[in-house]
Amino acid sequence: MLGQLPDFKLAGTQCGRYGMALIYQEYSNQVCYAQNEAGSWVINWQLWWLDLFIILSIIGIFALLVIGTYLLIADTVREEERGTLNFIRLTPQSAGSVLLGKILGVPILVYTAIALLLPLHLVAGLQSHIPLTLILAFDLTVVASCAFFIV
Repeated sequence: MLGQLPDFKLAGTQCGRYGMALIYQEYSNQVCYAQNEAGSWVINWQLWWLDLFIILSIIGIFALLVIGTYLLIADTVREEERGTLNFIRLTPQSAGSVLLGKILGVPILVYTAIALLLPLHLVAGLQSHIPLTLILAFDLTVVASCAFFIV
């Protein structure tokens, strides 16, 4: 994404995905950058933020569904190999509390990383002019699908 922005040190015609000039290069599917009266490059920041929002969404879904599920399965297999899974089953805790502890505890680093990326995801969505309700609806849909997928 950052490689598509113009090089501020160079002068002349530069083309990239986030340009806003009227010159369009058909062979490379890029729009050339224009400079305003002050000499600054005119950049389509809304498209740049939208691309960042989409990338963060894909990374978040992949991390929660694929990596989180892999960590849960790998932990269960590791406990079965060590013989500690039967020990956990014999504890006085209910099966629901053991399962909830596993679901919340094993992929805690993935949950922490997603929680740290959530403000950037929200800002990227708002800067790309996506309504807040749609961003929150998307995030809640991802959380609900992860809950159904993991449990």
